[in-house]
Amino acid sequence: VNKDELLQMVRFGAEMVFSSKDSTITDEDIDRIIAKGEEATAELDAKMKKFTEDAIKFKMDD
Repeated sequence: VNKDELLQMVRFGAEMVFSSKDSTITDEDIDRIIAKGEEATAELDAKMKKFTEDAIKFKMDD
């Protein structure tokens, strides 16, 4: 998931929340959701970077 896709997901979710008349979600709740998404994205980016570095170093023995 890249930043644009994450932003698109957040916007879609926000539209659903704000279109609901019975919503009790606050700005603080939204901030926590965004922060959690950013943290998950950073963790995934780190894993992908390590995987890429490991794949580059990989070689077959003759």
